[in-house]
Amino acid sequence: MLGTSFTYHLLKKMEIYGGYSQTYRPLLFKDLIPSSTSEKIDPKIKDAKDIMLKLDLEENIDFYNSTSLDFYCSTIIDLEH
Repeated sequence: MLGTSFTYHLLKKMEIYGGYSQTYRPLLFKDLIPSSTSEKIDPKIKDAKDIMLKLDLEENIDFYNSTSLDFYCSTIIDLEH
């Protein structure tokens, strides 16, 4: 899977950073076995693939205090098609 990140100092006490990554989650045994009789398992179930994007703007006010504005996006995708 692929991942990258960056940091850029806008001002002396302000920086912007972000990142992009792909993740993979294989099927677990518990995903394939229903826990009750009312549950149904999707016969087309497959491993999960995910893309995550993060962007953050941070300002350090002093040694103990900072403010931060975060943007985070995550989505499950089908990389096979």
